[in-house]
Amino acid sequence: MKPVAMKRELMIYFIVLCFTIIIGVLFVYSSLFASELSENINGPDIKFRTHLLGIAIGFFAGFIGFTGADFFIRNKYFMWAMYAFMLGILILALVSKPVNEVHRWFNIGSFQVQPSEYVKFILPAFISFYFLTYVKEKQNIINSFFLPMGLCGIPTVLVFLEPDLSTSAVLFFISFFVCVFNIKNKKIGLVYFIFIFTLIAGAVLFKDQIINNDKFLKPYQLERLAQTEDFQTEQALRALQNGGLLGTAPFGGTMKYNVPVSFSDFIIAVIGEEWGKLGVFVVISLFFFLASQLTRLAYRTSDQAVFSYCGAVSLWLVLQVSINAMVGLGVKFIPVTGVTLPLMSYGTNSMVSSIAALGIGMGLVFSSIKKKEEVHSDEQRQDI
Repeated sequence: MKPVAMKRELMIYFIVLCFTIIIGVLFVYSSLFASELSENINGPDIKFRTHLLGIAIGFFAGFIGFTGADFFIRNKYFMWAMYAFMLGILILALVSKPVNEVHRWFNIGSFQVQPSEYVKFILPAFISFYFLTYVKEKQNIINSFFLPMGLCGIPTVLVFLEPDLSTSAVLFFISFFVCVFNIKNKKIGLVYFIFIFTLIAGAVLFKDQIINNDKFLKPYQLERLAQTEDFQTEQALRALQNGGLLGTAPFGGTMKYNVPVSFSDFIIAVIGEEWGKLGVFVVISLFFFLASQLTRLAYRTSDQAVFSYCGAVSLWLVLQVSINAMVGLGVKFIPVTGVTLPLMSYGTNSMVSSIAALGIGMGLVFSSIKKKEEVHSDEQRQDI
């Protein structure tokens, strides 16, 4: 694909991204004011302004990521500093004062930082850098399996200890696949898939034993895995059923009033009641466009580091959107996880990290396009 055409597609991508965020603002606005009446949440207007502030900060972070993306992922000192920073903020959250008996946040002034959200894009960037810098063509079981999985495992375990089971699971799958994206040795690739198959098979076969005898998970996590808590799911299903195919109307519907914290974990229920099943399909399609288009553009750059990072971010989007859709639609074998819908759910940290991650991805693609243009210009000058 010619650089001009790729730039045009990148612009279309940015427009779709902005459109997705704007739609999310409407759903959050509707949900917040419904929650004020049903759950006595005070100050929905303050929460809404906080949500808009999160979007503004996200676009600023995305702009910084876009302009400096190529430097970020290729500079050895910067990437190791980011890895140390990532571990530092995770440890800081663990030693900070707990909120509702969990250590997922720490405060900077009035702003509450959730480190695990930022790990979702720092870790893929670091692993892409790791393979680009230290592995390249000489792949063996040590530098291509044990070392990268160890580097991924440290932050994943720290998130698990907060405790945050759902996010640690998301991080594990992102880490696993970003490593696989960089594997060229078929034997090592086979080791990865045997590893993941063994873990999944073990989790399925011994699920009951894990739930009954686990010493690491909290009671509420065990209840979610055992699916003994289904109140939120039932209320979400009723809201979706009330919406039917085309929905009640924008800002309409009454069943969403009964969905706890619908503006965050169950925003899909608000979408389904107001816009119907067709609206849910449109929203999911927007996310799959953002994921597939970013991966496609990254692949066409022919830059392994760009493809690795963008593929990981796309997987993150697809994974969290799929979890939200299945939970909201009441799929029985998916427990309520507390995973937000990227770019749409209420949550400053989630919004900032999502936009920043996509900004870096677009920046990497744009940087590769510019390099191709420079090479093309040099070739033209040589021909003259």
